[in-house]
Amino acid sequence: MRCLHGFPCAHPFRDSSEGMKDLDIYGLDGRQLKLFLCVFDTVSVSRAADQLGITQSTASHGLERLRKALGDPLFVKSGRGIAPTDTAKELAPRVRAVLIGLEGLRTSATYDPAQDTGAFRIATNVTEILPKLIEIKARICKAAPHVTIHFHDMGSRVNAGELLSAGAADLVIAVSLPSYPSLLLAERLYSDRSVCYYCPKQRGPIESVEDFVEAKHAALDFGASIKSSVGQELERQGIIRRIRMTAPNSHTLAELMRDSDYVATMPLRLHKTVFKDFSYSTPPMALPPITHDMLWHVRNDNAARNSWLREVVRSTR
Repeated sequence: MRCLHGFPCAHPFRDSSEGMKDLDIYGLDGRQLKLFLCVFDTVSVSRAADQLGITQSTASHGLERLRKALGDPLFVKSGRGIAPTDTAKELAPRVRAVLIGLEGLRTSATYDPAQDTGAFRIATNVTEILPKLIEIKARICKAAPHVTIHFHDMGSRVNAGELLSAGAADLVIAVSLPSYPSLLLAERLYSDRSVCYYCPKQRGPIESVEDFVEAKHAALDFGASIKSSVGQELERQGIIRRIRMTAPNSHTLAELMRDSDYVATMPLRLHKTVFKDFSYSTPPMALPPITHDMLWHVRNDNAARNSWLREVVRSTR
């Protein structure tokens, strides 16, 4: 059953696994897999064709070959656009992993960023290191003007392994953890110190441990029972802070703290961005530096493209 423009309509009774038993997988090649992933990421055949430097007719023909090989429509009409089928959603991370593996076959001499028309995916907590991300974006765009750059908000830093293993990110930049799974490689990237932010219209600076303990604190919510590095250190020192408000990211936290007497212990670098309108004081207790690591999957360690991207990120230290 087909709709306009040759796109299949979703059949209400079709089993997504139907026709998947005898796949012609050996009839596929890397270009077709790259096309599938590009359509999946852009949710548009025309945009995917533009990114890959091919005509829309060639892209449509390639998709039809994929449908026959995989035994699934992959994308169906949805309103004015298209939407991936359940099978396409299931295949996307596996196809991404296959392409990453193929990328690793190339030697460093074969990668030319100026000719690259693909996409880079960097997962991080965007507002935490926004000035650094602006630098990274500028350097990538200068050397690789035809690539698409995706900055993903990764949420909790414990998500790094899943994102890299699934191929959903080329690199992760996250607050350091004491250890990582064996399939992840890590390198220290940035370091910063903690300060206590406050609204000077509503309260004065934190001047003692007693003042810190009595203050109303605002903090990031990492979900479940995950504690920040600051929270872990305060707990180790036996210092209890009253967290009266939490938010999912530093931008939201700063906005909610405006014109209030909350205190937030956050990295100093945020004074250049989301906390620029706040005053800050040095914490009355010793706190370790806040460090960020760059992480990548071990399968990409020798991949020319990933190695180039890591070098770009290193250059922003």
